[in-house]
Amino acid sequence: MIDIGGFAFAAPWMLAALVIVPLIWWLLRITPPTPAHVLFPAVRLLFGLMRDEETPAKTPPWLIVLRMAIATLVILALAEPLLNPGVRLEGEGDILVGRPESLRDDYVGRFLAHRAEIAAFARAAGWNFAVHHTDRPAQTALLALYLAMSAQSRW
Repeated sequence: MIDIGGFAFAAPWMLAALVIVPLIWWLLRITPPTPAHVLFPAVRLLFGLMRDEETPAKTPPWLIVLRMAIATLVILALAEPLLNPGVRLEGEGDILVGRPESLRDDYVGRFLAHRAEIAAFARAAGWNFAVHHTDRPAQTALLALYLAMSAQSRW
């Protein structure tokens, strides 16, 4: 892993592909050879026709730059960039699971403790805390929200 400031690349060998970006520039600038001029008697019928579109002789510079930028971004994305790779997340690593029957009870206990912490934080900040279960109609939550807002507006 290569670390550059706050960035790191999980697949730094993909950055070697940036060497081909000038080759892409050269390939995009190549114009095809001019077609051979062959006289054909029936072509006289086509002389009066006007074409709506003309094919440009060269690729416009803005299109070349756009294609180069896209190629560079694809190469950088394939190198798997990481932001702040030294920062470790809490709870990262292996997990030791006891009996499967206890997993649900442990989860519910941690969930309720987390909800209680959020409710205590909301009370300390002077906010209301409400829980809405998505298996119930939204009218219940909207009514509770309306009542809470109307009670605050009376003050």
